[in-house]
Amino acid sequence: MLRYVIAMIVAIVVALVATLYVSPQLASMAVDRFTFDSPEEVDAWHKAGVENGGASIEDPPGYREISYGKLYLAYLRDPDGNKLCGLHRPPQ
Repeated sequence: MLRYVIAMIVAIVVALVATLYVSPQLASMAVDRFTFDSPEEVDAWHKAGVENGGASIEDPPGYREISYGKLYLAYLRDPDGNKLCGLHRPPQ
């Protein structure tokens, strides 16, 4: 669980730096992505984010079929409005 909390803290710091040095409009369009080793890790990251003030956005966490394969994705909006993505890419 500590790994997920650290990932959220890093994302918030990156978003803060981006907001200070990039226009707010551009900073809000960016997506910070975190890669995990399993869907369970993505779910734990998503849960920790929501429990610490983030908001679940887009579809619920789950598999998505895209042009180059299947991905397990979860999206959050942090308290500053930054879009975050947890991602697991299973073997194709």
